[in-house]
Amino acid sequence: MKKIAILLSAALLTTGCTYAQKGQTCDPAKESKYKSLTNPNAAGGYGAVITKDKAMTVAQLEKEMKEQNVSEKKNVKISGKVNSVCKMKGCWMEVADGKGGTMRVRFKDYAFFVPRDCENQTAYLHGTARYDTTSVAMLKHYAEDAGKSKKEISAITQPEVSLTFLADGVLFDKK
Repeated sequence: MKKIAILLSAALLTTGCTYAQKGQTCDPAKESKYKSLTNPNAAGGYGAVITKDKAMTVAQLEKEMKEQNVSEKKNVKISGKVNSVCKMKGCWMEVADGKGGTMRVRFKDYAFFVPRDCENQTAYLHGTARYDTTSVAMLKHYAEDAGKSKKEISAITQPEVSLTFLADGVLFDKK
C-alpha cells in the first residue's frame, strides 16, 4: 500500500503544474497565454475591479468566522502582505495571516493570474474565504511551484486544514 501511495505521489508530481480547480497545466508553449492572464484590469488590479476600502486583515477575518461559527464567508475583502507566489505563472499566492503563518489564495475560475514578482507587496483581495483540506500531493505541488528544495518537498507528509481564499479580484499597493 505504501508503495502505491509513493508511486501515486510521484506520478502527481511529474505531471507538472496541475491545478486542481480546472485541471490546467503549466506548459511553456502556452507562456504567452499565461502572460495575457496577468494583464492588469482598468483599475490596475487583476480579475474583477475592486477597491481597497473596508478591507480587513486575515487575522480579523479568522476571528470573525470563529465568532460567527462559519466555515465559509462569501463576498469579503481582505488585505495582507504577499509572502510567496507561484513562480511558474502566478496562479496562486500566499498572504501573511498576521500570526506568523500564511493563507493560500487561488483565483476564481482560473481566469486571471498575478505577477510572479508581487512578493512583499500589500494585496487587497475580494472573494470567498473558507476552511479547506489541502492534500499532501497538492501541498507538494505548491512547494514545487514555489521553488522549494527536494528535501523540503519530501518532508511534506500530512494534509493541511487551513483557511483558504478564492479571489475574484486583486489589487496591489503601488511599488
